[in-house]
Amino acid sequence: DLNLGIKTFVNGALVSNIVLDTSAVATDTIDYAVTDSQGLTSTSTRTVIVQPPAVTLAASSSTP
Repeated sequence: DLNLGIKTFVNGALVSNIVLDTSAVATDTIDYAVTDSQGLTSTSTRTVIVQPPAVTLAASSSTP
């Protein structure tokens, strides 16, 4: 339905576009709030966790 009022929040701040910094470790919360023409409201929350890159250990080779 195109008559929905949709608002998006990132970490509690109203935004028009969702932009997350994935270059640093962080936990961000995205909230979607929708209100229809009758005033009924629904919300959905997503949590995005940015973790540091995994460390991969090189296999050591042993030669006799």
